[in-house]
Amino acid sequence: MQFDVIASDFSQFPTDKKHYIRLPMLKRMVGDVAGHTVLDLGCGDGYFTRYLKTWGAQTAVGIDISTALIDLARKQEVLLPQGVTYHVGDMRTARLCQQFDVVSSVYALNYSASKKDLHEACLTIREHLKSKGRFVAIIPHPDILISNIFRYGNHVTSLSGRTTNLQDGEILRCHHKKFDGTIYGFDFYYWSAQAYKNSILAAGMEISYWLKPFVSEEGIQKYGKPYWDGYLASPSALGLVCRKR
Repeated sequence: MQFDVIASDFSQFPTDKKHYIRLPMLKRMVGDVAGHTVLDLGCGDGYFTRYLKTWGAQTAVGIDISTALIDLARKQEVLLPQGVTYHVGDMRTARLCQQFDVVSSVYALNYSASKKDLHEACLTIREHLKSKGRFVAIIPHPDILISNIFRYGNHVTSLSGRTTNLQDGEILRCHHKKFDGTIYGFDFYYWSAQAYKNSILAAGMEISYWLKPFVSEEGIQKYGKPYWDGYLASPSALGLVCRKR
């Protein structure tokens, strides 16, 4: 698993986009989770899972296929206990025999290597939702900028060499620049908005709305509004909120 190799780098170098864009997007989409049960599918090192618990979730559970990332999440739980539970599991096949009020997934569905994998991941999501439960996700923007120029700490290229007209299932590579200037990368798969919609609908869920990225007030105060103009003009993320049918 690629993240077993780069787990430490991936965990230690959060980007401004993660804290000032994806985190507030997630908070807006999940809403008031006080007293609710939440499953974070593809939780990585538990960054967002811990926030879900901090925001008041009665139960927060994380699942990720990377043993190394789950190890990091569990170590953080030992250091700062919040009552979060983590499991190693494949989002296509994981079954906890438990249903949740909310299932979240931040940059996880894009590791589905085929439409079959994407559909199976959506079935897993529906299986773990209570009746009328909500699924919230942040995915790579379908119009993501393909470029060799670093923006806000990273950039994305296509292994096909294309910069436009990306095809469903195409392999993309995200390049991250660390504080010391060295670069590491990881691969994921491009899926169009229609591909996500088709899998979600086929799994027995419906899309309530899509959420455009926005910057938190904290991020604007820290860097100023003009700093974020380039990102908001060509965002790399998109949110969606769904309900179980």
